[in-house]
Amino acid sequence: MRLFFISLLFFLSATTLAQNNYSIVLGKYNPDSLEKNNGTNKKFLPEIKTAALIALSWFPELKDDAIIFKYKNINSTARTTMTLPSLFESNNKTFIIYINNDSSRNGIALQDIPEAAMVGLIGHELAHVKIFKQKRFFDLIFWGFKYLFQKQQKKLEIQTDELTIKMGLGWPLFAWADYVINHSHAKDPYIKMKENKYLSPTQILKLIATKGDR
Repeated sequence: MRLFFISLLFFLSATTLAQNNYSIVLGKYNPDSLEKNNGTNKKFLPEIKTAALIALSWFPELKDDAIIFKYKNINSTARTTMTLPSLFESNNKTFIIYINNDSSRNGIALQDIPEAAMVGLIGHELAHVKIFKQKRFFDLIFWGFKYLFQKQQKKLEIQTDELTIKMGLGWPLFAWADYVINHSHAKDPYIKMKENKYLSPTQILKLIATKGDR
């Protein structure tokens, strides 16, 4: 029982600290400076442009990579892929991050996602971009093959969450996971998928505590 209350106190304290960090993260950026430093070869969606630029600022290695943000009717909130010719390119790949704006699919209305959570969501997708960028044709094919299997899918998504934290976006990633599971109007199958395939808010907090943001 004592351990339970200690764990609960840690979680509540960490949540409060997270909320404070959100305002710090989002308040210290100048939109014009962000676009100048991180907007090269990028095509943004107006509704998520600021969040995307903030997330990109934590991935300096993607500064000059071609990344296109597009709306698409998908079951998840976001999904990362690349153009077909990019599969055969060692460099100069073009990546596409699809964003779902149809809340009937997953129960999450894009306009209701807090900006900090949106930064975490896009940060996770940019972590996918970073991983894909480093892979050649056969590596990408093998990655796609593994993603067909639920157990491997979970492993790959958790690795991507871990990379997102390593890049310094642990608190926004926590904001995203916490929003979906505890505060959104997401449909039950979507919440269950989120719980089964990705790091939980508690797991994210633990990794932040042990690895820390940059």
